[in-house]
Amino acid sequence: LGAEARRIGRALLAAGVVPGESVGVVMGNRPEAVAAIFGAAMAGAVAAPMSTFSPRPELAHLVDTCRATAVLTQSRLLDRRFGEDVAAIARDRPHLRTVAVLGEPSWDELLAAADEVPDDRLDARIAAATPDDPALVIFSSGTTSEPKGILHAHRSPSLQCWLQARVFARHAGTRMFSALPVFWTAGLNTAVGAT
Repeated sequence: LGAEARRIGRALLAAGVVPGESVGVVMGNRPEAVAAIFGAAMAGAVAAPMSTFSPRPELAHLVDTCRATAVLTQSRLLDRRFGEDVAAIARDRPHLRTVAVLGEPSWDELLAAADEVPDDRLDARIAAATPDDPALVIFSSGTTSEPKGILHAHRSPSLQCWLQARVFARHAGTRMFSALPVFWTAGLNTAVGAT
């Protein structure tokens, strides 16, 4: 996870992502989704996991709400075609400069660009981050109205993960299956972060 997150972080630097910009992540529960969230944070960006339940108009709303400059997604999940959805959204959004789709050449191209970024550049971004810097947008479900984006600094999700690890007595040997989506808090901090 650390190596893949660093690779994605370096790839985002190569793509021109600067600290404070948002990186949307539209993926199901898969290793690349977790690596993308951590990689965006390492690059100094604001990770913005987005619901895989969102139809194209709602995805457009999520991209606009967080002003994503990059979206990392997967080509398909069941009957959804996220690559097509995000490509259609990107056409009308000049702020969305980078779209990389796992399962398509754009993903491999994004990761290949990481090879041009030395580790010390990423290390400098990581070292420059403070607990009070913006780090994560969690969107509400949108059940009663359009989803709202809640911006968190690095401090709050880190504390939540550490606290829940203690509450649930997680340790190095903990193994967990979770169907909770990583784009919402229960999946991200209770399942992934606390483990």
